[in-house]
Amino acid sequence: MSGFDAMKLELNSIKNIGTKLKTAVSKALSLSFLFSRDSDFDPQSLRVGDKGERVEELQRTLRVLEFYDYPELEGFFGTDTRSALMNFQKVHGIEVTGVCDNATFEALDEALNECYPEIEFKGTMRLRSVGEDVKSLQQVLKTLGYYGTRPDGVFNANTASAVRTFQFDYGMAVDGIVNERLVKKINAVAASLRPLKHADEALTPIEVAKSVAQADTVAKSVFHTDAVKIQWSAVNSAWRPGKVLTITDVETGISVDLKRTGGVHHADAEPLTAEDTKKLKDIFGGSWSWARRPFVAQLSYLTAAASLCGMPHGEDIVSGNEVSGHFCMYFFESTDDNGYGIMDKAHAKAIDSAAQFTFPSSAKEA
Repeated sequence: MSGFDAMKLELNSIKNIGTKLKTAVSKALSLSFLFSRDSDFDPQSLRVGDKGERVEELQRTLRVLEFYDYPELEGFFGTDTRSALMNFQKVHGIEVTGVCDNATFEALDEALNECYPEIEFKGTMRLRSVGEDVKSLQQVLKTLGYYGTRPDGVFNANTASAVRTFQFDYGMAVDGIVNERLVKKINAVAASLRPLKHADEALTPIEVAKSVAQADTVAKSVFHTDAVKIQWSAVNSAWRPGKVLTITDVETGISVDLKRTGGVHHADAEPLTAEDTKKLKDIFGGSWSWARRPFVAQLSYLTAAASLCGMPHGEDIVSGNEVSGHFCMYFFESTDDNGYGIMDKAHAKAIDSAAQFTFPSSAKEA
C-alpha cells in the first residue's frame, strides 16, 4: 500500500468516526430536547400512538368503568381512547392530559376496586338477606353483566335471578342461593376478568417478592376450585414463550407439561418430554386429531379453562419429545394468528366445557 493510500484510508477512518460521533451527538441533543420539553416523561405512560396489550387493557378498564363504548378493543391508543381517558380524568379530579400516567393508573385501579369488590362470605345469602356482603355480591354481578340495577345490599328477586343465571352459565346447581363455594367461584371469575393494572415491569423487586409470597398463601385456600375463563391477554402475560405450563384433560384427568414456543393471539406449545407426548397422544385416543378438547391449566393460583387442538403441525422447537410440530392452545378470547381475529367455534365450545369443570372433593380438600 502506498503512503498516499494509507493516508487516504486514515482520513476516511477519521471521517467515519466523525460521522458516528455527529450522529450520536445529534441523538443525544434530540433526547435532551424531548425530555426538557416534557420533564414528566414516563416510559410506563400510555399516550396517543401507543399500541399493544397494555393499551387494550386500558381500553378494557375504561369500558368496565363506562367511559369507553367503542365496539372493539383494538389495542391502539387513538382519539377515542384519549377522549374516554380525558373524561375519566375530569370526573376523578385528575389533571386532564389525555395521557395515562402513574397517577391515572392508580385512579383507574381504585375505581376498578369499587367495581370488583372481593365478596366476604359471612353466611349463606338468599332472598331477604341484607348487608354489605349482599351489596358486594350485587356489585360484582353487575360488573360481570348479570345484575342490572344499583346495588343496595338487599337480596331481592333481581339478585336471585342474577345468581341463578351465573350458576347456570358456570355449570353449578341453579337454586339462587349463595353459599361459600359460590362466593369463591364468583370471586375467582371476577379476579380473572378484572382488567390488569400496570405492566409487570413497574413492580419493584420487593413488590414482586410480596406478590409471590401472597400467591403462595392464597394458593392453599383458593387453587382447588372450579376452572374459570381467563382472558388471553392475562394468560399471554403470565405464560411467556419458553415457560412450561401443566395442563389437565377434563375427561381423563391426565396431566401433561407443555412448553410455550410462540403464538400471538393464542399459544403455540409443545410437549416438554417424550413421556408428555405419549400421554397427550393417549388423551386423543392413540392418534393425533384435529379435534379440540377441553383442558384446564394451572396458572398462578387460578385454574384456567382452555382448549387444545390435537394435531401437531408447523414449526418444531422442542427436541427429544418424539413429535414434530407444535399444538395450538386457546384460552378465553384467543383468536387465530392470520390477522382476521376470528375465534374458532370448536375451541370456544371446548373452553366453555372446561369452564364447567369441578375438581373432585378429594382434590378440594388436599
